[in-house]
Amino acid sequence: MNFEVTPDMFESGGKPDETTYCSPWLLATLKPQQFEFKVGTLTKEFTDQIAREAAEYIEY
Repeated sequence: MNFEVTPDMFESGGKPDETTYCSPWLLATLKPQQFEFKVGTLTKEFTDQIAREAAEYIEY
């Protein structure tokens, strides 16, 4: 299941112009050179939810 990232899930910054999703089942290591700029910071509640979903996927 993908989770849409909505404006209320941002602690700072803001949502891009296009619809954005977070996929807890798609785990990847990101390197600093992969980032062009910072859009914002997501809330702890949202990141904790995604972490729980990812852990469930791994344990399955």
